[in-house]
Amino acid sequence: MARSLTTIARELNSACARKWGPRAEKLPPLLFMTDETRTPDPAPCLEHLPQGTGVIFRHYNDPERIEKAKKAALQAAKKQMIFLVAEDVDLARGLDASGVHLPERALGKADELRSLWPDALITAAVHSYEQLVSLPESVDAALLSPIFPTQSHEGAPALGLQIACEWASAAPCPVYALGGVDENTAASLKGTPFCGLAGISFFLEGIK
Repeated sequence: MARSLTTIARELNSACARKWGPRAEKLPPLLFMTDETRTPDPAPCLEHLPQGTGVIFRHYNDPERIEKAKKAALQAAKKQMIFLVAEDVDLARGLDASGVHLPERALGKADELRSLWPDALITAAVHSYEQLVSLPESVDAALLSPIFPTQSHEGAPALGLQIACEWASAAPCPVYALGGVDENTAASLKGTPFCGLAGISFFLEGIK
């Protein structure tokens, strides 16, 4: 990964900490999202991630999900990374993860999750302004997408930088930029309201 992209993420994260205070202290500048197709076994990928990167383990439909989650969690622990499990609270707690990532379909579980696990780091995926501004206080950070055109959702309309920044400024919590982030687009995110960068492709390009 280009050093400039990592630097931009850290600059965004520092500005976020100044704005949000203690609420943002646990948030990493970069979030690596696992993908069943592009990272079928994510554990080896974690060895090459920049220092301070967080990991969101997804692999929703993988029949070996639990075993792969265990391997990834172990590797994350060795590198002292924040490790989140998507949606599966029981698996997250069983792995002593840092918390849970809620996909769009599970946003309504945020308050219940917070009551069951007060110290959890909770992130949420959002794709609309209404979802973003109505997120409950129990959510620590949102992942807003797609900011830019992305291969992950080919043909899906991107928000574009101006709209994405307006939405992030109105959010009730820190917001990560997700979707189409690369060396070129990341440069345009310098000085924006985002708290960091999330993605898949730009990490893989850096570890080829």
